[in-house]
Amino acid sequence: MSLALASIVIWVTGALLCAVVGGRRRAVNVLGPTAVVAGCLPALVQAIVVLISGQPVAVSLPWSIPFGAFRLEMDPLSAIFAAPILVVSSLAAVYGGEYLRGDAGRRGWAFTGCCTFS
Repeated sequence: MSLALASIVIWVTGALLCAVVGGRRRAVNVLGPTAVVAGCLPALVQAIVVLISGQPVAVSLPWSIPFGAFRLEMDPLSAIFAAPILVVSSLAAVYGGEYLRGDAGRRGWAFTGCCTFS
């Protein structure tokens, strides 16, 4: 499940960098799709591993909220849904690069990274 956590870190970092680097359109138009695709790859690998093995994978981290814990789990059913979403998100990032080259580039790529994360 550390692959899914790596994906989340890549997507959020990419979105924040796109928001920060916003004035440099060329950098944002390279960084945005790269961050989305790079974030989708580890999660897709995790989904394929879960589908092949049939065993769920989970990670649980301590959390200071009473009676709660931060837990992420991917079972075969969630992997079935995650795999096409990750493939379509990657393709949309590559294909959508041309549409976000204008003024909406910075905001668009930051939003795309956050939406892919969600």
